[in-house]
Amino acid sequence: MDSQQNINNNASVPQVSSQVGNFKVYTKNTIPIVAFLLGPVGACYMLAKNFESFGDRAAAKKTWTILIVAMVIYGIYVVSPFTIPFINSLPILYTIIIYSRTNDLQGKILDEHIKNGGKAYSGWKAFGVGILSLVITLVYIFALALFIKPLL
Repeated sequence: MDSQQNINNNASVPQVSSQVGNFKVYTKNTIPIVAFLLGPVGACYMLAKNFESFGDRAAAKKTWTILIVAMVIYGIYVVSPFTIPFINSLPILYTIIIYSRTNDLQGKILDEHIKNGGKAYSGWKAFGVGILSLVITLVYIFALALFIKPLL
């Protein structure tokens, strides 16, 4: 009973059971690769999808909230008249953050899932998610640049 209370107290990190669920996950290496090559939206989708697969809807919602706040901040930067050379290092920065958060929050459970015979989504599925998220990000940036920036 104490172990069940310990699991409930540590809700932000999914716990591994000895049984493998009948679901697929995105691996801890795939997520940061997609983040670096195709943007953080797809990586956050993958993190949230993994949280949902392991039954942690609260962490999935938190992941989406963090992404939305980050995109709003990025949107403010896009429409801002000030330019900062920092933008060139942004992909490296968010990839490092996503990699470390993926390892901290899902690394052990993802390793156990795969070790126990669980399945992972293919790299092509992750690539497709990344391409779709890149399109969404570009539409967001163009909408800001075309409709919001002229109003300022």
